[in-house]
Amino acid sequence: MRGRTGATFSDPDRDELEQLGSMSKLQVLDTRFRSALSRLSHNDRILTFNGIADPHLEVAAILKKLDGDKVLLFPSVRGYDTPVIGNLLSSKENCEAAFGIDFNGIRSLVQRAMGAPLTPELVADAPVQEVTETADIDIGKLLPALFHAPGDAGRYITAGIVVVKDPVTGIYNASYHRLQLLGPDRVAIKLDFGRHLRLAFERSKERGEALAVAVCIGTDLALHFTAATMGSQMPESADELAVAGGLAGRALKVAKAVSQDILVPAEGEFVLEGRILVDEVAPEGPFGNLSALPRPQRTRRFYRLLPSRVAGVRSITSSTVLGVRPSCCANTFSKRAFLKCCNRPFRS
Repeated sequence: MRGRTGATFSDPDRDELEQLGSMSKLQVLDTRFRSALSRLSHNDRILTFNGIADPHLEVAAILKKLDGDKVLLFPSVRGYDTPVIGNLLSSKENCEAAFGIDFNGIRSLVQRAMGAPLTPELVADAPVQEVTETADIDIGKLLPALFHAPGDAGRYITAGIVVVKDPVTGIYNASYHRLQLLGPDRVAIKLDFGRHLRLAFERSKERGEALAVAVCIGTDLALHFTAATMGSQMPESADELAVAGGLAGRALKVAKAVSQDILVPAEGEFVLEGRILVDEVAPEGPFGNLSALPRPQRTRRFYRLLPSRVAGVRSITSSTVLGVRPSCCANTFSKRAFLKCCNRPFRS
């Protein structure tokens, strides 16, 4: 087989081209967070905790015990009026129900995303900015961030997606990074060498500027999958907001952040805006990471929340979707009524 340039393609090449052609014809998916929850509920993939759950050890213990099973919803969390949901994408069955297609279809979407990113669509009216908190921000009081294990150094945000714009290239990166709550408006963030966020931070540091960030909690599943793609699969030159749009088959809707010069997903449950400081560090850890073994204490960068305007509605906080949860300068959340997705209780 010859292409227009006269190049010769082998049978495997032809098969790959045909596969890419079929991927381009895949349906456009509604990967918004609440749409995914609705599909999960419809497919009986959500278990609801019938009682008041304690964010200190208890919620994490239940999530661990039932890891790989259905999504777990905790409507009542001691000390908070914000529900918690966990184990969202911890099984093949959950992923299939959340996206509304089978696992092979999801894999095809990931391939399509890498090859056909879509420029985000800027909107003026962002649901995630319906409620704004501008002063006296206290992440620990606002979010039921979990204390996961007895040996941990404190409470952690573990399912937030950290979105940054590279200060030099302008390319957007989305990734998971654990965040330890240090104070009302401060968290410690672990920046691993070699990861794209670290590279953006180093460039910002060379300029003597703090790095603007937004932490998205309960956001579009396409962005969740994009943020979980690391290494050679996601080159530093790839704009991950655009890649998320390619995965869903529609441009990701974004809005201007309230307090920082960056774009944020327009739909979601919480957006926490802030800056990673270049001149301050703090002890972070120990904390059990992906290996499930506690990692020793290290010195980490500060992530500081700044007084600003952002929006919000008391809805759902993703506890263990895939990765991490942070805190920052403005706090935003969606004002719509919390989606009721209570199937059968697993504790009376």
